[in-house]
Amino acid sequence: MIKIISLSNFIDILLLLLLFIIQNVNAEYETCNDGNGNEGLCLNTNTCNIKKGNSISGQCPNDSEDIKCCINILSKSTTPFEKGMDVAVYQKDIDWDKIKKNSDIEFVIMRATLAYSETTECLVDEKFEEYYQGATTINLKKGAYFYTHATSKERMKMDVEYFLQTVNNKLFQYPYFIDVETEGQKNMGKKEFTDMVIYGAELIKESTNHTVGIYTSLDYYKNYLEESRLLDKGIKKWFAQYGNYDFDPNKHDLSDLGEYWQYTNLSRIDGIPSEVDLNVHYINKCNCENGNENDKSCNCNDSNNSNAFTVIPTINSFILLIILINIINYLN
Repeated sequence: MIKIISLSNFIDILLLLLLFIIQNVNAEYETCNDGNGNEGLCLNTNTCNIKKGNSISGQCPNDSEDIKCCINILSKSTTPFEKGMDVAVYQKDIDWDKIKKNSDIEFVIMRATLAYSETTECLVDEKFEEYYQGATTINLKKGAYFYTHATSKERMKMDVEYFLQTVNNKLFQYPYFIDVETEGQKNMGKKEFTDMVIYGAELIKESTNHTVGIYTSLDYYKNYLEESRLLDKGIKKWFAQYGNYDFDPNKHDLSDLGEYWQYTNLSRIDGIPSEVDLNVHYINKCNCENGNENDKSCNCNDSNNSNAFTVIPTINSFILLIILINIINYLN
């Protein structure tokens, strides 16, 4: 006979589940502080050793899973990069002359098209044409992206075709990016999600011979996509990763995670009336997992290669065991 769980027991289980979730937040590559004002990154201790840093316990959410605050690795970025921004209608009326005069922005990636759901029609971003002309006037390098809710190849094809119609006869030096970050896509399953993204990327390449990338969060890359398959197809990686403290690309080198990094969504730039996303594009980046393994300049076989990093499991088995034991006790 199944025992009815009392309210107090039910609350106990919920609290344990909440603790389990908190303990398993993917904290790797979040910013941290050693408690004495020294800034670092939450890294697996093996990764910290490879980067010649020092691991400090007790400063990262997954400390018990060997994710420690790694300090003394952030004196400067060792990988050259270009600095840029991405814009959409939310940035409103941009004064491009001020951008040229007062900022160090070298490129802009602009939203060209979007759809508000998988069942609604595609739309052109209201500011796309204006932004394209403004960026061209001040000679910024340009890229473009489309935001899609697609969870099927059929819908992806529709979104790709509309995007290509919109960017046709325009000049872009940076890739065309597919923006995937919806709950529906996250729930597709890794293989199906990755298949759909590759399908969309190949449609773009076949039609334009233009370089293609995808944009999403680091969490999506790690947990919901088969990243190695994307790299094998030559699809560029643009990832979003923000920290608990302000990231500074002059100090924080995340080139081992991808070629394009959106490091903040809260920046202010003279000439833009709203907050704006800032990015870096790591140039001359070695990717040991995508065709450069025999390039001696990349040191891909060197155990001290700074591009190597370890992804560790984030499940706290002890907490999970406690939850299961309590549930069994309450139901027996």
